[in-house]
Amino acid sequence: MYCKFCNKSISTTDKFCPNCGMRLTLQNNAANQQSYAQIKACKVCGSLIHKSVVYCPECHQLADNPPRSNQSETNGFAIAGFICAFFFPILGLIFGCLGLTKAKQCGVGKAFSLAAIRLSIVFMIVNVVLILVYFSYLSRLLPF
Repeated sequence: MYCKFCNKSISTTDKFCPNCGMRLTLQNNAANQQSYAQIKACKVCGSLIHKSVVYCPECHQLADNPPRSNQSETNGFAIAGFICAFFFPILGLIFGCLGLTKAKQCGVGKAFSLAAIRLSIVFMIVNVVLILVYFSYLSRLLPF
């Protein structure tokens, strides 16, 4: 025998389904079949509710809406890393690495992340060279 709600195997002596917890009736009359047909699963949280219910009492969302994805369409860290690489290379490197980690999870922004990391490294080297040139120029001006 199988549960009418979750389609898992159950014993004929069970009064409740051990998998989904729904009350089981052993009568197979037309009224029971009709009541089973009036039940649907919430598309957001999966709880079993009556078909006429618009808002799920468990998750308080529209029962017919599919669940929202936690992953966004863009990778904000990758974009921030790319922009910061030009002005603040250390922040660009940090955001680029965070963006690369997020790109591995959601699959978006890998190119921006790698560009941010590369640009950050290049601009850090350029900044170090410019600082060394500046201090060497200052050392020639000062009479030590």
